[in-house]
Amino acid sequence: MPQITEAKPTAGLYAPENRLNEHEAAKYLKRPVSTLRHWRVKGGGPDYLKVGRRIEYLIPHLDKFLTGALRSSTSDLGQAA
Repeated sequence: MPQITEAKPTAGLYAPENRLNEHEAAKYLKRPVSTLRHWRVKGGGPDYLKVGRRIEYLIPHLDKFLTGALRSSTSDLGQAA
């Protein structure tokens, strides 16, 4: 009889512990959910996953988005898009 083994936990960037739904992501970024929705339509926000109807954000991508918002002065325009 074949032995049943437990599935290994998912690891890596797409692991469940690295994903947030849009409400969790909005809280993480301290922005309204409507802002994330606007960014998804118009662009300019963090990268996201869309699987079927479900929207998810990867925490490392949210961190990258925040890092891109860092400025050293009011004349610092950041990196060119």
